[in-house]
Amino acid sequence: MSAKQITRSAPERHKVTITYLEQTHPPQPHAVARPAANVAILRCETPPVDFYRHLYNAVGEAHKWVSRRYLEDDILKSLIHAETVRIYVLYTDGWPAGFAEIDIAKPETPVIRFYGIVPEAQRQGLGRWFFHEILGLIWAEGPKSVRIDTCSMDSPSALRLYQRAGFDVIGQEAGLIEWYG
Repeated sequence: MSAKQITRSAPERHKVTITYLEQTHPPQPHAVARPAANVAILRCETPPVDFYRHLYNAVGEAHKWVSRRYLEDDILKSLIHAETVRIYVLYTDGWPAGFAEIDIAKPETPVIRFYGIVPEAQRQGLGRWFFHEILGLIWAEGPKSVRIDTCSMDSPSALRLYQRAGFDVIGQEAGLIEWYG
């Protein structure tokens, strides 16, 4: 869906708590067993905007993700095609089940901007495995630390997943999400 096609009525407003996390050492290799499902992770280089929007909305709609939702196509394209952006797509049985977007503008401290699993693929052991695989790819580049943030609208299991993977909370702040449904 193009950002131009969204009807602008009065937004829902949601107060959120944003939690910032940092990992200062790589997790143990093979900390999570590979799922029994037929899975693959592919780097998605210069994806079509519509494909990216599909992934972003499929993962983020339930959590009211908005930072990319209302962007014009040309602006979104410039963001996702930037040299410093890495997008990885998780496939299960041949269909996209989740994605991760990593910003390496500061190679010493890359940021996982977006991470998630589509609702149809949740609770199958894919999310934890995919997250650890993404961390392995990031740490293979030799950063000093990795950062991620989450908010109180995200899945309740997100913060637990990040902390179990070795991330520590480095800050919190209040925020507001304006959702145009």
